[in-house]
Amino acid sequence: MSEDEAILKPFDFIKYVAESRKIRVDSIRTPENLVITYQRHTFEYGKKTIKGKQVDWWPYGEHQPFCIGRFNKTEIGLSRLWIGAAAAVMTLEELIACGTKRVFEVGLAGGLQTFLQPRQRHRW
Repeated sequence: MSEDEAILKPFDFIKYVAESRKIRVDSIRTPENLVITYQRHTFEYGKKTIKGKQVDWWPYGEHQPFCIGRFNKTEIGLSRLWIGAAAAVMTLEELIACGTKRVFEVGLAGGLQTFLQPRQRHRW
């Protein structure tokens, strides 16, 4: 092992989840398309839109919910991640290790430029 090589890799955690839940590691898979969000109401709206079903192997439970559904005949994964780059990236690396290839982020952010004005306020 070289100095630059990671001691633990994202798939190591997936193997641990499989072992602890007594399931085959290849049964832990995610859709290639993933939508992530950080707000509860956005997650709930997305879950309803894709008719998402929570998977039983997901290790984070309701703290970071994850479900799989379909939209326009395309399988979609949907997750509400913890806020913060480090926390989000940790979970994304695990999801990518399970098969995710494309990630779409839906979120809210404040602007720093005073000349920017919001276009429309949405009520979910």
